[in-house]
Amino acid sequence: MFLLQLLLNGFIPRFFITLFVLMLMSCGGGGSSSVNTAPVDNKGGISLPQGLKTALPNNGTLNAYIIVDGGERQLMTIEGDNAVISLTGVTEAQHDYIIEFEFVLDTNVQDPLLLARAEKRLLVGPGVNPLVVDDTDYITDFDLDNDSVSNLSELDSQTSPFAGFRTSLSGNTTEGGGTATYTLALTRQPTANVVISLNSSNANEGTLNRNVLTFTVDNWDQDQSITLTGIDDQIADGNAIFEVVLNSVISDDINYNGEVFASVAVTNNDDETVGYNVSPISGDTDENGGTATFTVRLNKQPTAGSNVRFNVTSSDISEGTVNVTRLIFTDTNWDIPQTVTVTGQDDNVADDFHRYRIILAAAVSGDLAYNGLKPDDVFVTNLNNDDRPTVTFDVSPASIAEGGSSVITVSMNIASSQTVTVTLGYSGTATDTADYTVDTTAIVILAGSLSATRTLTAIQDNQVEPSETIDIIVSAVNQSAQLPPIALARQITIQGNDLTIGGEIFGLVTNDVVVLQNNGGDDLALNANGGFTFTTSLASGSTYSVTLLTPPANKNCV
Repeated sequence: MFLLQLLLNGFIPRFFITLFVLMLMSCGGGGSSSVNTAPVDNKGGISLPQGLKTALPNNGTLNAYIIVDGGERQLMTIEGDNAVISLTGVTEAQHDYIIEFEFVLDTNVQDPLLLARAEKRLLVGPGVNPLVVDDTDYITDFDLDNDSVSNLSELDSQTSPFAGFRTSLSGNTTEGGGTATYTLALTRQPTANVVISLNSSNANEGTLNRNVLTFTVDNWDQDQSITLTGIDDQIADGNAIFEVVLNSVISDDINYNGEVFASVAVTNNDDETVGYNVSPISGDTDENGGTATFTVRLNKQPTAGSNVRFNVTSSDISEGTVNVTRLIFTDTNWDIPQTVTVTGQDDNVADDFHRYRIILAAAVSGDLAYNGLKPDDVFVTNLNNDDRPTVTFDVSPASIAEGGSSVITVSMNIASSQTVTVTLGYSGTATDTADYTVDTTAIVILAGSLSATRTLTAIQDNQVEPSETIDIIVSAVNQSAQLPPIALARQITIQGNDLTIGGEIFGLVTNDVVVLQNNGGDDLALNANGGFTFTTSLASGSTYSVTLLTPPANKNCV
């Protein structure tokens, strides 16, 4: 029994094959030697030369065969970069080995093409028996394309005797927009341009960034790339296959025109995870019939024609009820939130607040991914009649001058577990934005807090006007709090501080008048303090003096 090992040194040109035949011996009785007859199934291999692997087109299959002593032509198995075979029954003697490489085109499987044949004789003895097959051992140098260049020479130079295509794919795409690269080149120089048209077999799963590749007599062996991009179909349908499909090959080179090659399958990895989006409850309910809401939608679209439906119930209808008993989502409204309104119920018992939940049952659906999948329940607090915080508010100070400010403070007697929004209304003789400004009409008290403030500021103007008032009321609070039994109202007074100042003119004689000088226009312009500045004189030219009254403190003089 012998071990046959076929190896190729990839650094030596052509199909340089080193063959080792190992004769396995064992010791028999009386010290004599005999052949070990134990079954041995040993693998040998031929490393495929890089030129052979890259030059051959994709639309075919490379086969390797070995013949021992003119016997059966045995097919070797190509595994990655090696062709391997298990041989048994080789005896200690001289043996003849023939190795053949054959290529079978997909379009003509009945007519395999013999690329090369090498022949070598080996005298097998005990131990390792090396056999070297080099250029001189090839008994035939084929020229399949009749171009006066042997197949071996063409394959050594990584060209090909075949007009074909070499394709590769870098990996798979994802529905998150992950890309892959598809490359294509020709295996033989054309005599004219070769225009290749491709497309995606399913544009809902993957697209090509370009659909036409043109190869010339100069760039025929250079890879051209197409970027494949995965498409999100919004359906949790698992990984899907699409193909890069050949539409046509057009060329004036008859060896390429109309040629075909196999489509390349690409996996678009699914990124959809089925589930539900259930919003938090908007607030507490109460025994006065206070309501709260939440919404539900699907995370991913169900399969076409499938509904997703589930029941909605309250765990304690004496504390809270729901306005719907079932939610139904289709493959068209799956991403539209549906609202559930929860209404608090009065149990007529002087008790503390109660926690209950809104139960969302497991779904019933024709989409197996959703069928039986349960949304999370929603927990709600139903406050007793006296449990909700009571809102009050005050202003300080209640009287301000122009340019001054007052702080509005909204308070509650107890803190709420939810955010409380208090809306204020403003009226009175003072005008918003003309006489005063305020931060906002709504004051928000955060969960766990007892109060919040806003500032009202009176606007400084230079108009002589009486004092004005601002009447403030609490117009609304959200359901997390309640108003006191007596309506809340407060008033802020804006004190006017703009006055006209009188005076007297001395030195006038009878019938003399005061003349305003240097007033070229019809109007007098106000200065920064709201007064007029102008030059005066007496008509007679006599001297005179003007005395103004002293203005009060904190007043604007006009």
